[in-house]
Amino acid sequence: MGFEVDNNDIDELVEEHSQELTTKELMELHYVSQQESCEREYRY
Repeated sequence: MGFEVDNNDIDELVEEHSQELTTKELMELHYVSQQESCEREYRY
């Protein structure tokens, strides 16, 4: 049983992984932003 991998497969894998990281980073930024927003509301 042999598997063949070409550059398109590798590019697709890298692209999918990059999108996952970007999504995770955006979610973390959103979470931090929400926390800061709540903290500002409590101060005033």
